[in-house]
Amino acid sequence: MKKLFHFLKTHKAITVIIVLVILVGGYFLLKPVFSKSSTPNYITAKVERTDLINSISVTGQTTAQNKVTLTPKVSGEVTYINLANGKAVKKGEILLKIKDDDARNAVRDAQITLDNAKRDLSKMEGLATNEGSIESIKAKRQKDLTIAYQKAVDGLPAIFTSTTPNIITSLYDLLFQNDLSANDDNVDYYGKSLVLYNKSALQYSEATRKAYDLAKSSYDIAAANYKSNNLTYYSNTQDIEQAVNLTYEALKNINDAVRAALNIVHLYKDSMTEMKLQYPSLVDDQDKILTSYFNITSDLFKQIDTIKNNIQTAKENLINADFDLSDQQTAVDKAERNLKTALDKLADYTLTAPFDGILGNVAEDIHVGDNVSPSTNLATLISQQYMIDISLTETDAAQVEIGQKANITFDALDNVMLTGRVVDMDVVGTVSQGVVSYGAKVLLDKMDERIKPGMSATVEIIVATKPNVLAISRVALKNQNNKYFVRVLKSDGTVEMRPVEIGLETDSKVEIVSGLTEGESIIIGTVSTSTSGTNLLRSNNLYQRNTGGSASGNIPQMRMPGGF
Repeated sequence: MKKLFHFLKTHKAITVIIVLVILVGGYFLLKPVFSKSSTPNYITAKVERTDLINSISVTGQTTAQNKVTLTPKVSGEVTYINLANGKAVKKGEILLKIKDDDARNAVRDAQITLDNAKRDLSKMEGLATNEGSIESIKAKRQKDLTIAYQKAVDGLPAIFTSTTPNIITSLYDLLFQNDLSANDDNVDYYGKSLVLYNKSALQYSEATRKAYDLAKSSYDIAAANYKSNNLTYYSNTQDIEQAVNLTYEALKNINDAVRAALNIVHLYKDSMTEMKLQYPSLVDDQDKILTSYFNITSDLFKQIDTIKNNIQTAKENLINADFDLSDQQTAVDKAERNLKTALDKLADYTLTAPFDGILGNVAEDIHVGDNVSPSTNLATLISQQYMIDISLTETDAAQVEIGQKANITFDALDNVMLTGRVVDMDVVGTVSQGVVSYGAKVLLDKMDERIKPGMSATVEIIVATKPNVLAISRVALKNQNNKYFVRVLKSDGTVEMRPVEIGLETDSKVEIVSGLTEGESIIIGTVSTSTSGTNLLRSNNLYQRNTGGSASGNIPQMRMPGGF
């Protein structure tokens, strides 16, 4: 051995050749061993267009859509009966009548009240008849206001004739002339003459002087306004009202001034008479003149007061016309409500079918002439349309909506499939042992006489559909880092990992929104063949092993790399 190592050490070239020979020989000797590893064969499917339907399946029980116990709403004597077990009835069909004379009288009285209220309203609104037309209340009151303004225009000239100006002038002469004393005008004379006997006498004189000044001033303003406006029937109503108001104030002040003058004259006469003193006869003459002026101005004031009040009343009546119409409309509305109430009560005396159905549990001891009451059970009415009561999990409830279509099969009925739709679903879930569920109802589209209440049913609710979309098998889809990929087998036998965007998913299919085109081949599984003759079938989610042959199952297409 030492000689061998010495030989190899001294003959390096020969040593290299020997090592190469050993390596090459080892390769060929071991190659058969390692050649037993598997060669992959791909299972493919085509990208195709199809209709996708996503549904959820639940179980439930069949119930009648409607079921009600029929009872009278009022008490009374039966006058008609139409009840029999098994009888099919239509909605609105009369099943029983109760004597209703009092109710019919109440309806008649309510109708009369309504007719009267409507007639009164028509009169107020105005209407045309064969005999003529009736003017509306608002038009009448507008006409009354117009007449009030016209009377004001007619009445004002009489006030501003010579009568009123003469009174103003004569009153001035009577109060401020020196007829009773050379040193004092008449109004001061009266006050000063009595000051020794009545301390308030001078206040009378001052009050009379101020009253006259106010009367003269207000009269001048009213007269100037009247003359400047030249009022006619067609004058602005505001101008007419202003003239009336100014005249009203002027006449009130003139009448007050005459009254103040009379008061001081009467105070003077009464005081002189009480003290048994003589007074000038002119005082009596002035008393008579002032009394006459007072009567005249009082009459004029009453006239202008009437004119003013007539305008105000007519304006208020016109405004109230709308309220009167509203009140009458309210009376009509109330009469209509009372009539409806009476008709509703009359309807309570007739029992009708609330929906189409079959009668059962009919009280056979009820006959015409018998008395019934709301506590009398007459029959049970069951609808001929059925529903399926189902319970949904939280996940399913989030997908289900009212109106969605459903396919229904029945455990007891082979080869029977009906359609329906979701018509009701709980808004608030029910918690039982920590599990939340939501009740829902599916209404059958049509009836089958073999279906009975209480039958168990399986309901497939269609929660989403997409027609004519690109779709692939779910097993072809790969998910990496929340991104989806599909292995595409290209025409040259190479494999491309292609990203895709997906849409609607069903139990077996998934919609491809982008990334693939129709007709492309995608890999849904792999069959690896070893030299031992054993096949290994791989998919994204499943490994299947078959011995002595090809992969079993529904394999869409098998492709061999390299053209085999």
